[in-house]
Amino acid sequence: MVTPRTLAPVAVVAVLVAILVVWLKPDSPERQVRNRFRQLEELVTRSDAESPLLSVAHARQIGALFDESCEIRTDVSFLTGTMTREEISQKAIFGQSQFSDLTLRFHDLKIDFPGERRALVLLSATLQGRLKGGDHASDAQELECELARVDGEWRFRSIRIVQVLKP
Repeated sequence: MVTPRTLAPVAVVAVLVAILVVWLKPDSPERQVRNRFRQLEELVTRSDAESPLLSVAHARQIGALFDESCEIRTDVSFLTGTMTREEISQKAIFGQSQFSDLTLRFHDLKIDFPGERRALVLLSATLQGRLKGGDHASDAQELECELARVDGEWRFRSIRIVQVLKP
């Protein structure tokens, strides 16, 4: 016979098992892709108090988020073309060195998986910062990114600006 006294330990065990299943469950591909964008945000964002050595370390980590080669299409010729991880890291070092404060944020990620090892992401990105000379800079763009699952990790394969028609 089931009594409240015997039901309580069973309920506690059931709750603990449910928590373990959720905690041990591997991340879904969507969560892994979102985490990749979160990592990129954190590595690009810098403050005036950040040491130059930390900035260089972050730039190298940024390069590691990309595939061996990545096609980037922007309105800026310096940032357009097919680039290696090393080239991306070098451009990140140069770009970050121009700012005393820099913040990158991604918004409204729409993730599609056209294949098991491929993700297409449409999103809004905002970049805000203060240049070393004191001027403020701000930009917002719609981006389309392709990520590939390589060696168990999602890596950026292409990034392009989506031209949005203005009224």
